[in-house]
Amino acid sequence: MSISQQLIDRYTYEVDVDWFEAIAINHSTFISPYYIHNGATKEDLTGYMDGGVQTFRAVQFQLSLPARDNGGRSDLTLTIGTIGSDIQLLLDGALATPEEPISVQYTCYLLTDTTALYDPPLLFNMTEVTSDDRQITAVARLGDTINRPFPNGRYTVESFPGLNRR
Repeated sequence: MSISQQLIDRYTYEVDVDWFEAIAINHSTFISPYYIHNGATKEDLTGYMDGGVQTFRAVQFQLSLPARDNGGRSDLTLTIGTIGSDIQLLLDGALATPEEPISVQYTCYLLTDTTALYDPPLLFNMTEVTSDDRQITAVARLGDTINRPFPNGRYTVESFPGLNRR
């Protein structure tokens, strides 16, 4: 993942830059991904994601960024507040098929630039989804990228016949 110079400037406070966080929630039961932003404005904002410019609805959400736990997983806690029934209905339909994960893409944008500051966006799978009449809370889990073997694939005789000794 590359981090843009604008994002480095924003986090180091060398430059006063207006920016917003954005997420896309997607599942095979959705007609299209659900794009939301957590900017200071209540207006819809646009940003480049999924191969095109997308419109992000203004919906308040809070992210607790990942921290590595003992199992080597990176978990992001996502709380979406002041929600309408549309996202609740979408998530209810997605939870009816638990064998398919609900994916979440997370990135940041500058208000003056529609290109994502995280390239590619962080990609998580939603688990442990709970909701009430005011908010939806979920754990978004990044795969175990810390404790996976290298190389990623296994060298077997079936895949690489040249490994077979005569």
